[in-house]
Amino acid sequence: MKTIILSDHTRDQVLQFEAARAAEQRGNWSRYQDQLNRYYECRARVRQSLKDAWANRKPWQLIKAVFEWMAVRRRPVPQLMQMRPPSDRECAVAAGNQGEALVLRALEIALNDEWTVLRGYRNNMGEVDLIAVGPDGIAALEVKHVNGEIHCCQDQWWKDKWDNYRNLVEHGTVIQDRGGRSPSRQVNEVTDALEEFLAKRGLPYRIIRIVVLTHPKSEYGCMSELTVNWVCRLVDLNLPLACAVGRYKLCGAEIARAVSLIQKDHEFHRASLQRKRERVSTIAV
Repeated sequence: MKTIILSDHTRDQVLQFEAARAAEQRGNWSRYQDQLNRYYECRARVRQSLKDAWANRKPWQLIKAVFEWMAVRRRPVPQLMQMRPPSDRECAVAAGNQGEALVLRALEIALNDEWTVLRGYRNNMGEVDLIAVGPDGIAALEVKHVNGEIHCCQDQWWKDKWDNYRNLVEHGTVIQDRGGRSPSRQVNEVTDALEEFLAKRGLPYRIIRIVVLTHPKSEYGCMSELTVNWVCRLVDLNLPLACAVGRYKLCGAEIARAVSLIQKDHEFHRASLQRKRERVSTIAV
């Protein structure tokens, strides 16, 4: 299997979160050093005042220095703040990155060299985690690393979570991205646009939509009126079997053309998004 990384947004986000927490900790360390220096400078100053008062035989100065020394000794030594733990958002992004890596590893084992998997394809409707192109067809995979029993009805997704003693600890928690889209909407909206793009260029093929549950504690719940072709746990993922729903085959030339077109479309939208961001930043300045 060939792997092409178009973008690695989740990994980039993880690195940004880690860099932000590391920078925050460097600031904590700098403040800690300043506080520690001031603490020991204060102790040294009061100790010297005490010595001077004793040497000069000045009772009132000595009494004042003794009280200052007692106050300083009661003052606690500054403590270094520990690095802030990852936020819920960082944990979610890291989990998503881990899930994508697990799916890629499983596909590398299961697929031969005729298959190409593109990671991080983006168009004007958003981003999908993986696009697989091979002799059995084209598939779009949205990866969800979610712990719990997964339920869905059409485009509504939610989960129930149980602890190790089978006590219900979460009920009806909605599964959606930051834009409020469920997993099926995420993959369908991007894939619909990609299907249309490929069809206009001579590849009118149905793209199979798959949501892959990668967390080891993911379980199938109630699923009705699915708007994707398949929802499966990682252990049940069989890409050639899933693509059989499309009922078409791709030759080597068609595979290469589809991969090339997907890369070009991704690059077009990436450049367009970059230009838009630059215009926005220019206006803001």
